[in-house]
Amino acid sequence: MKIVKKYIDMHVHVGSWSPEGTVFSKNLLLDVMRKNDVSAFCISTLDCIDMNLQTKLTPKSEIDGNRDLVEMFCDIPEAKFVCVCEPNNGSARNIRKLLEDFPKKFCALKLHPLCHCIPANSELYNPYMEVAQEYGLPCLFHSGHVDCEYSSPRLIYELAKRYKDVPVILGHLSTGGLSSKKEAVKIMKRAKDSGDANLYADISWCDMESVVKAVAKVGEDRIMFATDAPLGVFGNAEHYAHFADAVERALINGFEERAEEVLEKVFYSNAKNLFGIAD
Repeated sequence: MKIVKKYIDMHVHVGSWSPEGTVFSKNLLLDVMRKNDVSAFCISTLDCIDMNLQTKLTPKSEIDGNRDLVEMFCDIPEAKFVCVCEPNNGSARNIRKLLEDFPKKFCALKLHPLCHCIPANSELYNPYMEVAQEYGLPCLFHSGHVDCEYSSPRLIYELAKRYKDVPVILGHLSTGGLSSKKEAVKIMKRAKDSGDANLYADISWCDMESVVKAVAKVGEDRIMFATDAPLGVFGNAEHYAHFADAVERALINGFEERAEEVLEKVFYSNAKNLFGIAD
């Protein structure tokens, strides 16, 4: 019997991606979200991320990309906005202006060290972290392979330690394989045990073994359901449902008598509380 009745997907996108300039539309995302009865989703634009690739599309500015996102989804109550930062051609001043122009609209900041080609522990992120600290917002970082020179969870941890009152989310936990994800879990546990950083993770693109181990080692309070929709297979509503069901089954099997509490936190209340999402 299905236990999860409502859930939040805290990592979805809209906009243009890939060297070919593939466009992931509002309608595509809403089709996936609504066919799966997603209660709320935290959305960021791909349009102002400079992928440092030869693309057919020029990235929008921080101001234009994030403003366009809010205007595009202003009629969708389940959409919660994540403000994309682009330190190569933007500034924390732009992000502060967006937060002032759209009060209480943005629930987090987003950074992608791999696309920025700026190591996650660089001081170039400090001004953005200071804005997050000032406004009480979490920061979602793309977390890559543990040995990646830009987006390693080790580097993200170094930055998070400089701003330990800012919740920092390891997006995808780690995009590496099992060993890389295992190391990311160790980093999260180290941060939790020492109190020297405030780390969370989402489980987009994670295998079920890593999901269960992350919850078991770090605790169900710091792991959140996410998919990266509509990128890849998550542009298909049936595949989305299959992944959500697989996560639910894995957590039921892994935690048995505690499963209901674990599921409620991972699928819903962790994101609700962290991002300030109303019922």
